[in-house]
Amino acid sequence: MKKITFAICLLLICTNGFTQKKEFNFSGFSDKADSYMKAVHGVGEFSGTILVAYKGQIKFQQGYGFASKRFNIPNSAATKFRVGSMTKSFTAISILQLVERGKLSLEDPLAKFIPKYPFADQIKIKNLLSHTSGIKRDIKFPDRTKTYKLEELITMSKVDSLLYKPGSKMSYSNCGYILLHHILEKITGEKYEDYVIKNVLQPLGLHNTGIEDPLSPPAGLADGFSNGVDRDGYFTYDEVHMSSHGYSDAVGAMYSNTEDMLKFSRQIGKSDVLKPETWKLALQPFIKDAAPGYRWGFGFNIIEGKTVKVINHNGRTTGFRGGYFQFMEDDLTVIILGNHMDAARGTILNAFQGMLLDKEYYQPKTYEVIGSDDITNKDYVGSYKTEGFPFKISEFKNQLYVESHGDVPSKLVPFEQDSFFCKYFDLTLKFKRENGEITGCEWLYKNMPEQAVKQ
Repeated sequence: MKKITFAICLLLICTNGFTQKKEFNFSGFSDKADSYMKAVHGVGEFSGTILVAYKGQIKFQQGYGFASKRFNIPNSAATKFRVGSMTKSFTAISILQLVERGKLSLEDPLAKFIPKYPFADQIKIKNLLSHTSGIKRDIKFPDRTKTYKLEELITMSKVDSLLYKPGSKMSYSNCGYILLHHILEKITGEKYEDYVIKNVLQPLGLHNTGIEDPLSPPAGLADGFSNGVDRDGYFTYDEVHMSSHGYSDAVGAMYSNTEDMLKFSRQIGKSDVLKPETWKLALQPFIKDAAPGYRWGFGFNIIEGKTVKVINHNGRTTGFRGGYFQFMEDDLTVIILGNHMDAARGTILNAFQGMLLDKEYYQPKTYEVIGSDDITNKDYVGSYKTEGFPFKISEFKNQLYVESHGDVPSKLVPFEQDSFFCKYFDLTLKFKRENGEITGCEWLYKNMPEQAVKQ
């Protein structure tokens, strides 16, 4: 079944939660967080490493799931993860350094660097940095396994028309950061990787962070996982192999670990890799009245409430998903690095909010598996219907599966009489009998019940 979106928008999480009370309760937090993360991992919503720090002191740090299933290596504090689009924060810092050194201006048109690019006279450096260029978001790659040259990516990013007048609206664009990659290398005469390591990563003290070559990954890098289908056509988690990042390095090719991302997050707005006035410019929304949601400065998402400002960038790439969240006034840092495509950033952040502010939060239940010798699978097999959707229970090789919302069947595991949980989702089914016959069940997804009738 579809992993229905349950996370509250991060903007609302921050403005409705962390803004209401400024005293965080860390008493018992580590135990609560560990219990919660074990439950979230148990229902298939996280694999990776989590870190929470207050004023630089680590309050919670733990890995869940495997960095490598083949070699039985668990995720840990030392595990490195692909961070995807979090790379863009480092790209933006690099471009802003060149602005400070007088090598280019935020007002420079793209035409100064790529004269033949469509609408290059209308698009400025500041628009590329702030996702206000009007250029499309993504490229449709003809071959996801191929490593494309930067010139090829620039060609594939070209558009026949802009989405809007540059600077008038805000919409995320991976293509815009391809162009920034080209500009950086053209101005400096250096490869992107060499410039960023020397001018950003080393000054920030990030020794476990770098640019990954997918064909030669660094030691300690986790394998990535995604939803997949086994050889019999049933749901499973697949290890995903990546031979190319697709986009250029400046878009999303970095890797890091939780402690390096903590170091980075706490230096945002403070480090001398940028001047104070440049940091101030980078860490404010380019469009002041942008709608709630993502409000981009230069390489950073700014989430603001009445009494809080959170600097954030999320990242997602093949087999990985995560984000960093730096609460500026409180010096609270949350780092979420996952090696599964469906790592639940929003729900995890929301739960930590509840723990730290003594508010309610939802934690998935975990169950002990019972023996299946006394279970007659055929009793449950059939079609069912709730008020909102139908689903099917089937049997294959003496194993029950549930199938709904057009997705492949997923395994059911018994935990008490006539009750099953789904191995890969936060779903339980509690069946009902009349005169010994199954007549329906309660479908309980993320603690939201639906009553179903057997057809």
